[in-house]
Amino acid sequence: MIIKGTNRFVIVYGRWVIKIPIIMLLKSARRYQKLLVKVGFVKSLKFFSYGINAFHGFQYNIFKGIVDNWSEYRFFKKTNIKILLPCVFSFFGIFNLCYFASPLNEENEKKDFAYFFYQIMGNDFYFDSHHFSNVNNFGIYQGKICILDYGDKATQKLLLEYGDEISKAFRWSN
Repeated sequence: MIIKGTNRFVIVYGRWVIKIPIIMLLKSARRYQKLLVKVGFVKSLKFFSYGINAFHGFQYNIFKGIVDNWSEYRFFKKTNIKILLPCVFSFFGIFNLCYFASPLNEENEKKDFAYFFYQIMGNDFYFDSHHFSNVNNFGIYQGKICILDYGDKATQKLLLEYGDEISKAFRWSN
């Protein structure tokens, strides 16, 4: 099974998941071409200076999936946050190898994830509400709920601050 995310493809193969970055070269070229026509050559060069998290920039379109893969792997290796789905290998972000987590069942999907995380994080929840309100970013691994996508820096910041509390709320033992 292949699942397409915003910046990565996920290939499910038995008990393994392989995450491969989406490199949007054509999309980036089309965006640059439109910008070039609209603002001219000199002003269009700004397109290449936008940082990795600037949605319409060159770096985002080309490198975001690779950076998220590498960041996810390193974050898992450096922290001991129990809610993280284990990422066991990364080839410098070109691909990641993780364990498979089952999708959440209907009972779990009925939970109001946004409210649940807001109760733990308070207003900090809004720094990355997109991740924490989407049940598709969570799965069941070893019988417990875990987060599947944690490569983004905003997600990692919240997990560093609230990960232990979230793990306890999801009944991960210490």
